[in-house]
Amino acid sequence: MFNRYKRLLFVIAILVMTACSKTSASGKNITQHASNVSVVAKEDGNAHGIAMGDGNIYFGLSGKYIFRYSPESGCEEIAVLEEAAGSFRAGVDNVFIYDMDYGPDKNLYIAAETKVLRWSASHGIETLFEDDFSGTYGAAGIAVQKNGTFYVTDHGGRVIHFNPENGDKEVVMKKDSNEDKPLGFFAPIGLALSENENYLYICDSVLSRVITMNTQNNRIESIVPLSEVSTIEYLGVSNGYLYVKSPAQEYFYILDLSNPEKPEETGRLEVKGVDFFSYGIQTFVVSEESNNTHVTGTCWDSGEVYSLNIDTQ
Repeated sequence: MFNRYKRLLFVIAILVMTACSKTSASGKNITQHASNVSVVAKEDGNAHGIAMGDGNIYFGLSGKYIFRYSPESGCEEIAVLEEAAGSFRAGVDNVFIYDMDYGPDKNLYIAAETKVLRWSASHGIETLFEDDFSGTYGAAGIAVQKNGTFYVTDHGGRVIHFNPENGDKEVVMKKDSNEDKPLGFFAPIGLALSENENYLYICDSVLSRVITMNTQNNRIESIVPLSEVSTIEYLGVSNGYLYVKSPAQEYFYILDLSNPEKPEETGRLEVKGVDFFSYGIQTFVVSEESNNTHVTGTCWDSGEVYSLNIDTQ
């Protein structure tokens, strides 16, 4: 009888520990919630592409304008891409500015369908390089490293590494050319670096896969398919998690980075309060602010920039 009682206490203890644990053995029981969802900026047009730096938010509008927002001065237009002539139409404006990132040199780097651009306060817009970008979106995602070099995706099936200092350009990933882990059909869009920059995470949009590449040797470490989505576009890293967004869903997918070589899908970030016309939040930045995980993202349909906190407890 006493042994049965001890076994019962042991089972209860295990159940309690499991209930209190953040993840289950399968790693798929996290549900995070967004709080303090608010619109921080709004302009007439379609918003796409966002970056943050030095307390400012930068975002693309209507395919050809770049705005800068600060709490002190509000929104101001800082650049116009006169040559913008995106071939892909969505909403009412041509998409040309797909993604952007803020570099260590305090300049803005922009993936703009047919080319990669750099904006600086002193020189304005300049073209860093053009290429045979293909697919529906062309140059669609960009991630700048701490040393100033960057990765850019070609929706037609490539990831390119570029050094703006000397012009060196290398294709580090390409469909049907990776012997260790063949990709087959490959349509990359968004990408993000791990916090130590040893790994690059890439959204393979059409097949809804997250591909992890080792930046030290350009080796594909893992290919992780996500569940219940038809396409994924952009992603961001913060506090040991990878957040992935599908334009067709209001929520974000959460992947655990305990093993950075192979992210594990662990749940969802539920978001309420964003106007979800056709897409809701698409491009976004994840950051740490005052010990809180924070998302700032653009809504294509409404021209709005949303801010939200992630409640991780």
